[in-house]
Amino acid sequence: SQQTFYAKVPMRLEISGKFHQIAKFTYEAARVQRIMNVENLELTDPKLEGDEVRLKAKCLAIAFHAVKPKPA
Repeated sequence: SQQTFYAKVPMRLEISGKFHQIAKFTYEAARVQRIMNVENLELTDPKLEGDEVRLKAKCLAIAFHAVKPKPA
């Protein structure tokens, strides 16, 4: 039988935006067809803009893709 393995493709991201924008980004990342995780989300540097707070976010996004082993 042929086995399929998955390779991890980690990406360190730094983004900024309002809380709901950052939450929407993580929600949409989880909905893409390729398996993707967002880990270690860190929200920092809150700044008031009008009546909303803007944040900086750092995270590790990990995409996975299938890797078929080479025939022996």
